[in-house]
Amino acid sequence: MLFERTFKKVQFAGYHGYLVCSTLRFLPGLFMLLFLLGVWNWALNWQARQNSKPILAAIRGADLSKPPQGEELQQLWRLAKGSQRLKNGFLKEAISDPAPHAKLTQRRAYISQSVFGIDPYTHKRRTLLERLLKAAQEARYRDSKSWYAFWSSDMFSSAPERLSERASDIGVKIVEAMKEAMKNPSDPWQLSSLDIALGMLGDKLPAHQAEAGAQQIIEAM
Repeated sequence: MLFERTFKKVQFAGYHGYLVCSTLRFLPGLFMLLFLLGVWNWALNWQARQNSKPILAAIRGADLSKPPQGEELQQLWRLAKGSQRLKNGFLKEAISDPAPHAKLTQRRAYISQSVFGIDPYTHKRRTLLERLLKAAQEARYRDSKSWYAFWSSDMFSSAPERLSERASDIGVKIVEAMKEAMKNPSDPWQLSSLDIALGMLGDKLPAHQAEAGAQQIIEAM
């Protein structure tokens, strides 16, 4: 009736109160429907994160001296063929997991291919990049900070022209992760990977941040 009223095909002729009461009677049912849809969506997202845990476990148990094979390869294929909900669940689980991320970092090329595919407009990569930068800000674990910084840089290097406005923020996270990595000199791989991550930013990184990163490397050496 409201739709028809906009074209003046219907006149309420004093029944405005009836229209308001009818609408108010309909609202509780609408709110209940929205609530149930929200619960259903939450349940599906929770299930996706649970389904992503075997994938994450297979990657963490991988032999890095060899390309993916066996269980790891099967799980990567499962991730590649999975729904977008499963891929989002995997990324959220990987980001929130406090366990060491070294193997995930070294397998990032396979993970990126499984999660993003071609992704021509970089929408998925941009979403993950924003999520990684936010997680890096809240990270409490040194290894996690390196993981967020490294993969952020990897996302950037895949589409530098489209993501150029985030280069400065990524540079800040890499330098911060370098400072944390220097506190654990027994793990030189972490600092080396961050050095590579800094190089991925190329000429998009402001000069003062590039200099700060180089100084961290010199101090560590």
